[in-house]
Amino acid sequence: MANILCRKVSFGYDGTERNVFTDLDLVIDTGWRTALTGRNGRGKTTLLRLIQGELVPDRGSIERPVDVQGFPVSIADATISAFDAAKDAAGPFRRWEREMARLLDTDDDNALTRYGTLQTRFQEAGGYEIDADLERELAALGIDAPLRSRRFDRLSGGEQTRCLLAGLFARQAGFPLIDEPTNHLDIAGRERVAEYLHAKPGFLMVSHDRAFLDACVDHVIALNPDTVETRRCSFSTWRHAFLERLARQERANTELRREIGRLEDAARQRRRGADKREAEKGAHTDKGFIGARAARQMKRAIAVEHRADKAVEERRQTLVDIERTYPLRLPGPSRRRARPLVTAHDLVVVRDKPLFA
Repeated sequence: MANILCRKVSFGYDGTERNVFTDLDLVIDTGWRTALTGRNGRGKTTLLRLIQGELVPDRGSIERPVDVQGFPVSIADATISAFDAAKDAAGPFRRWEREMARLLDTDDDNALTRYGTLQTRFQEAGGYEIDADLERELAALGIDAPLRSRRFDRLSGGEQTRCLLAGLFARQAGFPLIDEPTNHLDIAGRERVAEYLHAKPGFLMVSHDRAFLDACVDHVIALNPDTVETRRCSFSTWRHAFLERLARQERANTELRREIGRLEDAARQRRRGADKREAEKGAHTDKGFIGARAARQMKRAIAVEHRADKAVEERRQTLVDIERTYPLRLPGPSRRRARPLVTAHDLVVVRDKPLFA
């Protein structure tokens, strides 16, 4: 399989102080079923958009030896049939078909030349097989004939997702970049889609559903706070190892803080002793002896401080990927009587099925 290569990629959004990526080096095998994971804000969707070409790196380069296709796909006219929506998700096949039909009806040599060029492009893209390929993919995702003929905008969110995924995989030439495919899927839909993806040769996918990822991926690319990690394993295997490593680092960090505290206490004590000797110089008759002793005490205090600084720096070099948390401070209760922001009566919320009523 081909490799997508990110070479020293740096990227940041305008108006932000920190880059999302700095000198990112990454290899993605298009034969891997890969989960792209990391906390919110790590740059998962940004990386997908960079690979797809929607965003351009500030520095570095991305090599794409194959076509890439993003998901979700936007359907311009949601009133078309589910089958036609899936076909549009696969590529501009319906537009090509309309244009070829128009050129055939035009009685001039230039139109026939353009027809021949477009027909070659259509054939190379798999246009003559696309309908059969779509039928196969839709059936694998549980979209039967009645659903295929229904208007796309009258399908449930989960059914729409499955139609668009069928279109994504019907075109065999592209490498899928999938962003949060489970958003509109119920439990049964997630299981079906996970089983479907498990049988596919390769994709790069972002999802926060751990069980879903475990069911369909064989590699993990983790965007950690300080590193990018690639492993061949299930998502749960990677996560277990990652949490164990964080626990070890936190234990080491706790021990470091104790050591730093001991060194700082020793430095303070020696500093107080040196200051005391310095004060004694003025009252003592043998100022040379007292001064030498004060200098030695001060030298030892400075040496201890340097040891503490060096220990901090050494540990800073070894501790990576520590998740930083920040306290959330909320204002205290107001003395004013709170007023409701929203009042709802007889509210019904539906997402494939009623959530509550």
